[in-house]
Amino acid sequence: MRSETPKHLHPLLGRRLVDWVVDAARSLDPDPLVVVTGPDYADAFDGLEVAVQAEPRGTGDALAVARGSLDGREGDLLVLAGDSPLLRPESLQRLLAVHRESGAAATVLTFRRADPASYGRIVRGEDGSLRAIVEAIDATPEQRAIDEVNSSIYVFAASKLWPALERIEPANAQGELYLTDAVRLLVDQGELVAAHEGDSEEAEGVNTRVEMAEAAAALPGPAQVSAPAAAVVAAAAASRRTLRSGRAVTGGSSRRGASCARYPRGRPCRRRR
Repeated sequence: MRSETPKHLHPLLGRRLVDWVVDAARSLDPDPLVVVTGPDYADAFDGLEVAVQAEPRGTGDALAVARGSLDGREGDLLVLAGDSPLLRPESLQRLLAVHRESGAAATVLTFRRADPASYGRIVRGEDGSLRAIVEAIDATPEQRAIDEVNSSIYVFAASKLWPALERIEPANAQGELYLTDAVRLLVDQGELVAAHEGDSEEAEGVNTRVEMAEAAAALPGPAQVSAPAAAVVAAAAASRRTLRSGRAVTGGSSRRGASCARYPRGRPCRRRR
């Protein structure tokens, strides 16, 4: 984006990029809606509950920061990407429905990309369930040929997520914690992790000014749905250390009313985790 302004705060059709994602989450009737952000932007989300991530230590850490607002709540957590303004509420509703119908501990929204580039590859088992999210740098030649990739949008059963989140370890010297490691731990302990393939235009998100212009051309107006979804939690974060921002988390139970949070990815490359 070549700007000091965090990517998710760039204007898009008179609103901030992140506001389109917040509205998609709001349409699912979350209670509360929690925004996870850096200290410099704690006042940038009027009317929303804000959790502050003191340091951009990865997506897993961002979700852990939101936990204080979500503790004691049963149900599902929907994790969204804060740079995906084309996400439609009905697509999120479908993702939640697939997750609940499958009885999975977690469900990953995937999409197809002709050039998977640095996106994490989705490795499925014979039954179609997710077996691994393999980062491009770690992938074998066969895995790099996979065109189904991770959107960084998830649904977690809260009761399964929090224990896994407590077990993930820093991935690098910066102490970053990645949500994909929580997915890996769930698979390793024998939990069902589902993969739901979605629309690539919605899921891929915005990383450049060209993609911002393309998103503007594709947006007819604020997303709307006729009925609210079940309880949801949404999250997204922001950081001046990166020109991209990333992930949102939403969650809820089978009843109306849940919680929402938003947080950024804090990584300078295309989103992978």
